[in-house]
Amino acid sequence: MNVRLAILFSAVAEEKSFTRAAARLNIAQPWLSAQVRKFEEQLGFPLFDRNKGGIELTAEAERMLPLALELAEKAAQLRALSRAIALDVSLSVGVGAHASSGGVPEFARLNDEFAVRYQDASLMIESGVTAGLIEEVNGGRLDVALVMAPFDDEGLQSILLRQSPAFVLTPKDSPLAALARLRPSDLVGRRLAVVRRSDQPDFYDALCAPLERLGVQLRAAPETSGRAMEHFARAQHADVLMVEGDPADYQGDPELAARPLEADVQVRHVLIRRADNHKRAVERYWRAAEALVAAQQPA
Repeated sequence: MNVRLAILFSAVAEEKSFTRAAARLNIAQPWLSAQVRKFEEQLGFPLFDRNKGGIELTAEAERMLPLALELAEKAAQLRALSRAIALDVSLSVGVGAHASSGGVPEFARLNDEFAVRYQDASLMIESGVTAGLIEEVNGGRLDVALVMAPFDDEGLQSILLRQSPAFVLTPKDSPLAALARLRPSDLVGRRLAVVRRSDQPDFYDALCAPLERLGVQLRAAPETSGRAMEHFARAQHADVLMVEGDPADYQGDPELAARPLEADVQVRHVLIRRADNHKRAVERYWRAAEALVAAQQPA
């Protein structure tokens, strides 16, 4: 017996219509009718009484239908299982990265070391903003993502790759440049370019919103990658709040001074994955991330 034909018969029997069954299966109705007739020829008896009012199951078909429906259900379960297994053994890892990931050397090192160690695997990296990347991970469209904390971590596992204070880039002739460290009160009344709230809503609310309440005049930078923020500071002769990189990177810079900001909120770059994502390649990537972080801990 042809199992495929039995499944087609069960669909027509459920719908009581060749037209509706063909639409449900996304196949041509004439082809479906021909396949059911072929099945009837193989069986040696009719399955449907066809008349102008529609179709009705024959007594023989009524006896066959429960098993045919069970067969169709098992076939659907088998297809779903095979897709899940294919995903599980996939050697690709979908990785998301927020706009400020360029200032996280640990992330670049992780990807480089993973690519060298697992040459049979592939990384597919795409950029985005924290809120969107979390949605992509939760929806299964990305396996892991580098995002900025804080965020809603329900159902997620996380690894802290880098933590550092935010700092302000300010022109060398600014009074802020004369200070070793900046308190939020030092910025009151000044204009400060910051990340867009839509890019990092929870982080913005934790760090930037309190500055605004103090009287700091916040304005969203046109782009929020580290290089773009630095370019904005130079081109506009402006104060810019940096969330990637290190103040030491600007020692000796002829135009800009980098001053750490004393704030309760640290900049935390966190790798996340869905807690139930145990694809083989993703497990490899996750273990590599854990090993990288462990190697950086002081002895």
